[in-house]
Amino acid sequence: MIGSMSICNEYFMKNMKRITKKELTQKIENHKKWLNNEEGGEIANFSEINLELEDLSNIDLSNANFEGANLRWTNFENSRLENTNFKKSFLLKSNLKGIFAKNADFSEAKLEKASLVNSNLGNTNFKSAYLFYTKFSKSNLKNTDFSDSNLKFASLYRTNLENANFANATLTYTNFCFSRIKNTNLETNLLDAFMIFRWAYFSSFYDYMLKIQDNVLSMKKDN
Repeated sequence: MIGSMSICNEYFMKNMKRITKKELTQKIENHKKWLNNEEGGEIANFSEINLELEDLSNIDLSNANFEGANLRWTNFENSRLENTNFKKSFLLKSNLKGIFAKNADFSEAKLEKASLVNSNLGNTNFKSAYLFYTKFSKSNLKNTDFSDSNLKFASLYRTNLENANFANATLTYTNFCFSRIKNTNLETNLLDAFMIFRWAYFSSFYDYMLKIQDNVLSMKKDN
C-alpha cells in the first residue's frame, strides 16, 4: 500500500507543471512589489508547480502559496517565509536552514530528510506532517503544532519547544537532547511514550515522566 502511494506521488510530481526560469524570476519580482505595496505587485502562487532543485535562497517569500508544490531538493536557505503556505507540499531533502517562517503552514507536508536547522519556526503548523529524519536542531519551535505528525528519527536537538504541541505525534527515536521543554504537550499514545522514555533524550522531563507514571498506574487499576 505504501509502495503504491509512493509511486502515485512520484507520478503526480513528475507531471506537475514546470515554469521557466524567466517566469519564476518574474513571479518573484512581482511578489517583491506586492510586499512593498508597489504598482504591478502580485502575491506569488506556486500551488502544484514543479520547483524541484530550484534555488529560492535569501528571498522574501512571505505569504506566498506553495500548497501541493514539488519542492524536492529545493533551496530556501535564509529565506523569509512568514505566513507562507506549504500545505501538502513535497519537501524531500529540501534545504530550509536559517529560514524565518513564523506562522507558516506545513500541515500534511512531506519533509523527509529536510533540514530546518537554525530556523525561526515559532507558531508554525506541522500538523499531520511527515517529518521522518527531519532536522530541526537549534531552531525556535515555540508554540509550534506537531500534533498527529510523524517525527520518527527526527532531531530536535537544542530546540526551544516551549508551549509546542506533540499530541498524538509519533516520537519514536526522536532526539530531544538539551531542548527547552516547558509547558510542552507530549501526550501521545502509551506505546510511543515508552519509546520516548527509552530512546529519546530530554534535559528536563521530570514532569513528563510523572505523567507517564500516572498513565501506567491508571492502566494497572483498569486491569
